[in-house]
Amino acid sequence: MKVINRLKKDEEFKKVLKNHKVLKNETFNVFYKKNELNRLRIGISVSKKIGNAVIRVKVRRQIRAFIAIYNNYQKGYDIVIVTKRVFTTQPFETNYKSLISLLNKATQGE
Repeated sequence: MKVINRLKKDEEFKKVLKNHKVLKNETFNVFYKKNELNRLRIGISVSKKIGNAVIRVKVRRQIRAFIAIYNNYQKGYDIVIVTKRVFTTQPFETNYKSLISLLNKATQGE
């Protein structure tokens, strides 16, 4: 995922979390809203409750890999992905399917 397609600043995260729509499942909360840009921007949030720094970085890398594997989304959205504790106990394939289904609903459900 290119840096230009990431939400990195606190203000960007807050805009999405304040004026958002949300989709939830057992593994993720996905907050999304339309933006005026012609590109998809994604931010990833991993709580300290999930594990130590090594585990949290691993989770973020896996989520970026999910997005890189299946990059078939409509442009013009800001998305914040919040992980839950269950992520670390489930297999890679289950987490992948769970996230992709939510992202498809978010970007194509409007």
